[in-house]
Amino acid sequence: MARVEFYHLTDSRGRPLYVAPELWRLPPQKAKATVKLPISICWSGRKSFDLASQSDRALAYQMILAEGTPEQIMEYIDGELLSEIWDDYMFPRHIREAWQPAIDKYRAAQTK
Repeated sequence: MARVEFYHLTDSRGRPLYVAPELWRLPPQKAKATVKLPISICWSGRKSFDLASQSDRALAYQMILAEGTPEQIMEYIDGELLSEIWDDYMFPRHIREAWQPAIDKYRAAQTK
């Protein structure tokens, strides 16, 4: 997998938010695996998510994008699968605004 340079933003509560200017692909078996998220990302409630399920993936991706480090984001997020659910699920505004340019860039590259 190519190295992606993340930049750091701060959300409205002063917490770090890591954002990449581009998206990447994971191997298919990893992108749609059932994963157990670390406590640093999923600190209350359910811990296991089936990334093959769009609803599970949307919930997991929302937590990963909000709470994850760059390494964790690259470990669990697949650009194609994020792009697929982006318009249909409610991501918090600060995440949507931060990640929209990467989504747009990825989609534009897919249509070429």
